[in-house]
Amino acid sequence: MERIEHRQSPGAGLRAYQLQQVLDIIDARLAEPIQVAELAAAAHLSPFHFSRMFKKSTGHAPHAYITTRRMELARRLLASNDFSLAEIATRVGYQTQAHFTDVFRKHVGATPGAYRRNGRERLRSSALHAVAQVSNVAPTAPSSPSPETLQPANP
Repeated sequence: MERIEHRQSPGAGLRAYQLQQVLDIIDARLAEPIQVAELAAAAHLSPFHFSRMFKKSTGHAPHAYITTRRMELARRLLASNDFSLAEIATRVGYQTQAHFTDVFRKHVGATPGAYRRNGRERLRSSALHAVAQVSNVAPTAPSSPSPETLQPANP
């Protein structure tokens, strides 16, 4: 999965190893409920201090970061397979399709079903465009040999 750009500056936020450990936990558990207290414990910080340091490191509060990662995964799942919306909701950590749809619409600007349809329509139209371009290319006539190629090679 692509990583969200982080604002790691010296002396600010989580240490690099803490941040990486927390990000790995988030990515491994996107389908599960993730509590800030669990992430804080992994970084050996209090939940309050962890939240402040995480935001300094990433530019996002922990919950917002997790939601963004879930929406990235949902986009990829919608574009790459035929799982039902309920299955995708479960795979990205939402207990109901309705809640997933609300969050997806808020973050992406379209419902998951509309996002999937638009993606497929774009793929279909780009495939048709590619076929049209290939069929509009004029066949090239075989070229006659140049005089140089007819010359015998000098031994």
